[in-house]
Amino acid sequence: MVLPVSCLICIRSRKPKSWYCQRCYHIVNATQYDRHARHVCLDNSLDRSLDRFICQFTHIPMIDDHRSSPYYVHCIQRLPGNSSDLMAGCAFVSMFKTDLSDTELLTVVPHLDDHFTKGTPYDKFIIPFKCWNRKAPPPPKEALLWDLPAPKDALFRGLPRPPARKCDICIRPAMPKSKYCPRCRRILLPKANVGWVVAGMKEYYDAVQDGFLCAHTGVLLNDIDFTNPWYMVMDHVVPGEKKQVPSAFWVNDMNGFMAALSFRKAVHAFANHIRTGEPFDTNAITRDDWKRNLIRMKLTGRQIA
Repeated sequence: MVLPVSCLICIRSRKPKSWYCQRCYHIVNATQYDRHARHVCLDNSLDRSLDRFICQFTHIPMIDDHRSSPYYVHCIQRLPGNSSDLMAGCAFVSMFKTDLSDTELLTVVPHLDDHFTKGTPYDKFIIPFKCWNRKAPPPPKEALLWDLPAPKDALFRGLPRPPARKCDICIRPAMPKSKYCPRCRRILLPKANVGWVVAGMKEYYDAVQDGFLCAHTGVLLNDIDFTNPWYMVMDHVVPGEKKQVPSAFWVNDMNGFMAALSFRKAVHAFANHIRTGEPFDTNAITRDDWKRNLIRMKLTGRQIA
């Protein structure tokens, strides 16, 4: 069989013994699965006059020769879990999307930007998280026993128990021989730089609701179910520095390892494009910020979809 001279997707010359050019070959074969879906995705997003792939979310020509660029070509699942229906999108969009559907992403980004820039209260129910299938790191196994009552023979041999001291963070009683209640200790136990974590928890603790508020959205967080997108995790305000604040698991996942200020700039630029259709501001994410983000993601074993 004689192979065509040009790539099956674009106008470039194909590689020897391949259906694709060098560029398309690497994108289609980024994984050993879903190659046909990747082929269709690239074919649908190619602007033949520019010979560039267009992001279907930001509508900018994507970078196809520099993997560490925030605008590198990615094939993104429209609905998480459905690998047969892919959309072409920038690397940073792929990180933002995580386990959100395409419509959820385009709905939540402008709403999140309104909260950041105008102080509009965040509506917890604006997206349903229909496709969410991620798990935060679970608490240590021994932490699950801290809420259980002590054995009867350990209750001071029938003597009255001394009044429990108050937790140093919240209004709940502290554990014996500890400054913290079981809930707060469960959050603190696996963390380094405990002093900074305690400071962040105190700053965003709401005594009226007896819970912790998300530093990004102001929504009361879930501290029990680590599969819930609103599960409480601690987020570094500036990755690499010690200060940490409570965050919803889904926002922390969307943020990756970007600094809070850089994340908000990117959300604002993306939201502005969604609302107005104006060209996306590619200066919103600098190459240095993105490079540091990729390095930290690699060190923690996380990959962009």
